[in-house]
Amino acid sequence: MWEAKAAPERAGELLAWALANAPADARVYRSGDGRVVVVDEGGTGLPEPPAALLARPPHVWPFDRVEPESCS
Repeated sequence: MWEAKAAPERAGELLAWALANAPADARVYRSGDGRVVVVDEGGTGLPEPPAALLARPPHVWPFDRVEPESCS
């Protein structure tokens, strides 16, 4: 998972950048406060975004998918 907070007034640009750079099968989300989240189950990742679009560096968390039957 990749999450970034946009610089002031740059949320639309950050979202457009994420949509253009996320893997085709990734899911992209946005929030009302300028955050963009990309869930990339393939683990491909995103390149480094332009610094001018960001309020702070992106956060990245690796996750492993868990099938319900493996939890019992």
